[in-house]
Amino acid sequence: MILCVKTLFYKETFFLQDLYEDELSDKGFEIHSATDVYPNLLSYDLENYDLLMYEGEKVTLEILRVIREVRVVNPVMGIVCICDILTKQDLMELYRAGVDKVFLDSTDIDIVVAELRSFKRRLETLNYRLTIGDVSFNVAQQYVEKDNKIVHLNPTEAKLLLRLADSTADNIVTNNEIIHLLNQATGYDSSRGTKVYIYRIRKKLNLIHANKIEIKNKYSNGYYLRVEE
Repeated sequence: MILCVKTLFYKETFFLQDLYEDELSDKGFEIHSATDVYPNLLSYDLENYDLLMYEGEKVTLEILRVIREVRVVNPVMGIVCICDILTKQDLMELYRAGVDKVFLDSTDIDIVVAELRSFKRRLETLNYRLTIGDVSFNVAQQYVEKDNKIVHLNPTEAKLLLRLADSTADNIVTNNEIIHLLNQATGYDSSRGTKVYIYRIRKKLNLIHANKIEIKNKYSNGYYLRVEE
């Protein structure tokens, strides 16, 4: 899966921003330049950004205040700071404010880019989704979604639904396989546990009106997911 990391870049040095834009734009990063750091930065639709990069000479009270406010608006956004001058106190204050990574301006650009690509891989994992019929299944965050309605699954339900997503009428998930999965996850070791978890997943799919997928039982030997084209 190729994920575009929407990145908001505020900089005091235009040359440096150009370097990062050149390095990152062909690696799945979509760079948007911000203007004044405060209050204009907070006027951006921050919920739709994946990453904030700030480059400046030194850490100021203003940028610390902005970072704290950004964290309120978007708690999961990655925040990276690149500064010319950094003291131990600066580092402590940045991390307390909610920054994920701090670099000195003198850090080799290849190292910074490598760190950001690592962030991109983590973000891809967090957003790993399967489309099953009319339902989006976020595997890593364990929820199903349709028409902006989200229903969360517990870890065992998510594992079972992921296995069912790979099943067909000719390639069912057997009762014994489900019992083994439940035994590993919860200690359940009976066919009753199988029926309980199949019921739970069916109920949660019904909550989002998943009309194009149905969990079917085949001759009491196991289950498969029937997907309407």
